[in-house]
Amino acid sequence: MDNIIGILGSSGTVGRHVAAYLLEKGYTVCGAQRRQTEEFADNENFTQQKVDIGSQAELTEFCKKCRYIINCIAPSFIYGEKVAKTAAENGCIYIDLTDAVMDKKLPEGGVYVTSCGYIPGLSAYLPMMVGRKYFDKVYSVTEIQGGNEICSANALIDIILSSEVSGKGDMFYSNGSTEHISLNIGKRYKLPFFDNEVFLKPYISHELVHLAEREEINCFRWFNVYENMEQFAFILKMVSLFAKTGSDELSDVIRKECDKRRKALNEEIHAVFGAELIGSKDGIEKCVRYVLDVHDSSVLCGITAAVIAEQVIENGAPVGKSYGYLFIPEDFIEKISGYLSEGERFEITFHTTNEAFTAEL
Repeated sequence: MDNIIGILGSSGTVGRHVAAYLLEKGYTVCGAQRRQTEEFADNENFTQQKVDIGSQAELTEFCKKCRYIINCIAPSFIYGEKVAKTAAENGCIYIDLTDAVMDKKLPEGGVYVTSCGYIPGLSAYLPMMVGRKYFDKVYSVTEIQGGNEICSANALIDIILSSEVSGKGDMFYSNGSTEHISLNIGKRYKLPFFDNEVFLKPYISHELVHLAEREEINCFRWFNVYENMEQFAFILKMVSLFAKTGSDELSDVIRKECDKRRKALNEEIHAVFGAELIGSKDGIEKCVRYVLDVHDSSVLCGITAAVIAEQVIENGAPVGKSYGYLFIPEDFIEKISGYLSEGERFEITFHTTNEAFTAEL
């Protein structure tokens, strides 16, 4: 078994960035995908194996040769449980970019590190580190995520499927419990990270509740941001469709819609993820914001997963299920800008509490 890192989907949108980072660090990687690829073929530390995720025999054979399994295939909410169980049954440490297996019954004694990507992953790490660096006490965090980036159909399927199991819609965290939050879904809001007014949909994930309780944050709110009603209505329609029909029909509709939207998009692509933290430092109340604005979130998603994997490999992980944000090194926040391309940005800004936009929500 040695210490081979198996990456399922190593030639995919995110998987290739995971593989590239780990190979550059000198690790031995075995990539798994349905078809052979020439990517990384010239790297002596890279091998590949044909694996059809639908074949239990091929998946088991792959896991038997690896010590670590990083699951980069989608939809993970369809395949994740199968991969995690197979990995554990063959003595592998399992790493997942999503939180698809957090509510699943998995083999006892296994090690499962989940939520290791962009969202979830950085979604908990960034407010944790900004809070620790700039505050003695954080009273509230409001995170927002939006943009016009069109992810792959399978990734969007994961987003829709996760809405039912990863958290609670129209809820927020407050002093140890989740409570309902009421917003007029037809109202537009002006936020500092977006040029135009936007629609908001509240949601709170189990990852963020875990963070809020761990860091003793009084109030934590998350809003998915939609820049137009068409975008907003589509997501609501997909959630409703899944509730009525299940994942099969949903998959077909989403693939067709993604293709249509990709062809119609005639503006610069961007994914925006930001937050506003309010708290105190040395007895003085303050407000700190950060924004991460990128053209391709898959790059930072893959790098984040690889960094978490590296920490797990070097330092280990406890038996059971863990959130990935707990393994990201403290200094990673200082390195984020170095992973960004021209036109992308990661900024932290400072404001008075009177300037807080969250007072309007």
